[in-house]
Amino acid sequence: MSALRLAESAPTRPVPPVGVHSPAFRADIAAAAHAVGALVVVDAAQSVPHLPVDMRALGADFLAFSAHKAYGPTGVGFLVAAPERLEELEPTQGGGEMIREVHLDRASWNVVPHRFEAGTPNIADAAAFPAALDLLEEIGMATVRQHEVAITGYALERLTALGWFTLYGPRDPQRRSGLVSFYDPLVHPHDLAQVLDFQGVAVRAGHHCAQLVMHRFGIPATARASSGVISGSGLAMAKMIGCAAMLRTIAGVTAPLTERPKKQSAPSIASASVRAFVSTAWADFHWFMPSVRPW
Repeated sequence: MSALRLAESAPTRPVPPVGVHSPAFRADIAAAAHAVGALVVVDAAQSVPHLPVDMRALGADFLAFSAHKAYGPTGVGFLVAAPERLEELEPTQGGGEMIREVHLDRASWNVVPHRFEAGTPNIADAAAFPAALDLLEEIGMATVRQHEVAITGYALERLTALGWFTLYGPRDPQRRSGLVSFYDPLVHPHDLAQVLDFQGVAVRAGHHCAQLVMHRFGIPATARASSGVISGSGLAMAKMIGCAAMLRTIAGVTAPLTERPKKQSAPSIASASVRAFVSTAWADFHWFMPSVRPW
């Protein structure tokens, strides 16, 4: 398994708050940077787990990504670079293994990569991560991408059909990553996320590390559903629609979003009341959803 082959750059990368692919990095950008003596560093944390990537074709000097976003362990990340670029870098930490010779007035560094591995690094997580890369390579990054497009398109279709959610980003799933951010002005995203958690469905609610985006849209937060290689059926979507409908029933609202003022404050719903309502009324919501088959 070649980590370098997988962890290379991509012509577009997902933007986390709304899941749209932006042309964040192209070969002509790298060429222009190199023409004036600049180096190109690509943050590919959002690309490596989702897209086929090719660092050499784009001319990137350095590419960084994290393991946990690619189904690996937490607390470890990787910097991929050409050996000659790494030879030009000075170490940032001192310790065992990174020194070749030490004198009173000077020191010389060990060869790459040892000069960057002072002391005892996170060996266990680094050793475990290749198993996640093997999984992605076995599935095939093109297949991963195709699967996420199918799941995302299905989510966009079902959430749009409800009529009360505002969805952010393009409606074309080919222009998105496996993310769908949505908002109901009458139900706070945190309440929806909590109710879904009771039903075993995990979505993220909040600013998504992008408070300026929330300010731009004039909203406190969004709920964000993410898909990946383990997303395979409509059950999670069925529960999400059911819970959203229940929360709106609690709020006494049945009209679609288009029939209400667009900007209203989102009420906070008491967790105990929500839990009680979910436990007694969930059986009344039966949603038939066709399965989206995994790879």
